[in-house]
Order: sequence, then C-alpha cells, then structure tokens
Amino acid sequence: MALGTAQRQRYHIDLQALHAECETNYLRLLKILPDFNTEDSRHLALQAGTGQERRFQFFIFERARYTTTLEIAEYGLRPQWGLSASFSVRLYHDARMAEVLAFQRQRNVDAFNQYPNARMYQPDEKTQWNFMLGEWLTHCLAHGYSTGKVFAPSTAAGGCI
Repeated sequence: MALGTAQRQRYHIDLQALHAECETNYLRLLKILPDFNTEDSRHLALQAGTGQERRFQFFIFERARYTTTLEIAEYGLRPQWGLSASFSVRLYHDARMAEVLAFQRQRNVDAFNQYPNARMYQPDEKTQWNFMLGEWLTHCLAHGYSTGKVFAPSTAAGGCI
C-alpha cells in the first residue's frame, strides 16, 4: 500500500491510563518530598555508571490552597551526554494528581498535537512527559538517596511563597 493512500488513525488519549499515571506520580513525589508543606527544597543524588553522582534539586516555588508547583532540576557536573533532566510539575492536592507543566524548559504543549508541526512534537507529547516523569521518579526512588540538604521556607535561598 502506498504511503499517500494509507489511512492514518487519529490519536486518542487514554484518559484512564493517564490519570492513573498522574495519581501514581503524585504518590511518588510525596515519598520524595514527605514534608512538602514545610520544606521548600530537597536534594537527591543518583549514582551514575561512571562512579560519579548525578544530583537533583526538588524546589517548591509556588504554594496555593489546592496546588503546589515545583521544579526538578539537575545541578552540579554537566552530564556526559549534554542533556540534564528538568521538569516543572504541579501537584493537585484535591485530586491527588501530579501533572508535568514543562520538560527541558519547553512549555505550552497541547494534550494533542497535529503532526508534523513546527516543533516536531509527537501527537501525545504531553502524555509522554507524564509517563517519563513516572519512570524517572521510579528510578529515583529505587536508586536515589538524599544528600541531606533540606531547606525550610524561612531559610531557603531566594525564598518561596
């Protein structure tokens, strides 16, 4: 069958799977940040295959009645492959869900993207970000360890809300 005549199936979001992943990511983040109401920052390290550590900071930069927004960013040594992890995540406490707002500083991605598009986002780019956060948090919980750096709101550099 020729490429031009093949029928493309329209992408459909599996809301049940996405909601389950967002709920599970919320619980994963609570394991990493158990005192998110009283702490602004937590540092986590992962042992890299080269014997070096990869260090990450979980930094809460916005608190509201029903939501908390945090940045997860790698700091310290530049990774070997030149790409460091960076997520912006919003926790919805009433729904007990976590949603990725940005990945690698890319924001404003629709739940469904026409493909091809100018930025070459996949049709389900935002959904992929949420599942990738889940895989990454699972790896952090299995292999990460706290570096002991925890900052309360009154002592955090730059301050938080």
